[in-house]
Amino acid sequence: MAFLPYLPHPEWLAIALAVGLYLYEAASLLYSNEFLLVRQRGGWRAEHAGRAVHIGGKGVHLPAPCRMFSPAYRLAWNMDGATGPQPAVLPAALEGMLPPVRWYAVAASGLLLLTGWAALAGQWNQAGLALLAFYAATVLCFAWLAAQRRHYGFSAGQLAGLAFEILCCPPFAPNLPRRLTLALPISADGLAEAGRLLDEASWAGLLAHSAGTLQEQLDFAAAGQTPAARLGFNAFLQRETSAWPSKTS
Repeated sequence: MAFLPYLPHPEWLAIALAVGLYLYEAASLLYSNEFLLVRQRGGWRAEHAGRAVHIGGKGVHLPAPCRMFSPAYRLAWNMDGATGPQPAVLPAALEGMLPPVRWYAVAASGLLLLTGWAALAGQWNQAGLALLAFYAATVLCFAWLAAQRRHYGFSAGQLAGLAFEILCCPPFAPNLPRRLTLALPISADGLAEAGRLLDEASWAGLLAHSAGTLQEQLDFAAAGQTPAARLGFNAFLQRETSAWPSKTS
């Protein structure tokens, strides 16, 4: 094995790899008409993908560190025109949504940090105990999820796949609340749901972002499509804008 290069401080390389795997797992790819509705203390927050980097026509979204354990729900607003009032679907899916999983994510993050610190300090017994505690917590969490899966609509295959991923790759654990909630299919119009849940400032920000996205579509159509297509985009923009309710009305 003398041909292998010497790697100084391999523990630091392992920690860098773990951070990279977490960022990979936490990232979401969103179309221009998609956004995430994130649960925060006292309400909700709408978050969008960045516009600087696109992969396969989608923007990249990374959660803020202070909201890394918060459930997030993928919503889309109708690109084909206003749909009118719709029944609320999100609150029923979110009521009391998986608080033990958030506790697990926080505990798992702490145990993984403790494992990394012990490895850097050369305390391999402590690192092994922390890693053992992490796996025990993971098994307990998924046992609880298996008992509750019918209530939340998850299949046994979905939970088994998630459990396998986390047991094989522990840095995926802090993102478990988001993985579970992002997997929930929500077919309602995103603006209709956001209008019920967001506060005034967040609602205004979402409308501004959506209007900007629509204007980009309109500009693109004006540059490269037929007059009929431009008229269609104009009509769509007017219909969609008039359908957005005011939070103060």
